[in-house]
Amino acid sequence: MEQLTESFLNEGLTVREQADLKELLKVSENKDYFKKLYMIWHNTHHAGDEEYIEKALQKAFYQNEREQQCKQRGQSGLYISFLKIAAIVLIAFSLGAVFSRLVNSRKNTPASSIAVLASSRVIVPLGSKSQVELPDGTLVTLNAGSKLHYQTTFGQGTREVWLEGEGYFKVVKMLPSRLL
Repeated sequence: MEQLTESFLNEGLTVREQADLKELLKVSENKDYFKKLYMIWHNTHHAGDEEYIEKALQKAFYQNEREQQCKQRGQSGLYISFLKIAAIVLIAFSLGAVFSRLVNSRKNTPASSIAVLASSRVIVPLGSKSQVELPDGTLVTLNAGSKLHYQTTFGQGTREVWLEGEGYFKVVKMLPSRLL
């Protein structure tokens, strides 16, 4: 257990060693021991916490297992394509619903409360990327796991967005006619 953990932390493991360590970590005492060794190693290299250790465990073992399952099924490309299509449909549906709500809200709601009611949120699932065009024409490319939130009044005086994750913005220059 010690030797496998040391190899994992310093050099990396072969596929066979990963399988051996994974098998050992099924026993809770071994997992606790691994966490202690990892914490000692990590504290000598960086400041760490329990959550970081759990993420390292998942990354090292469970991600590899998932990749192998996808390869065995031959569906990894299909799965990623499905996620991309699902993200695009979700974005289109969300924008349509927000637009519909905005149009209906303008009929029955004073103009001062429209900004509160009308907002858009785009969430990109893991394993995919998505592109969104904001109301002012700005293009935003969002990476996997990213979230973008903006008011539908975006571009009418102010242009503010909230982004969690990674995004690339191709900002459109505001013309004086757009400053209404």
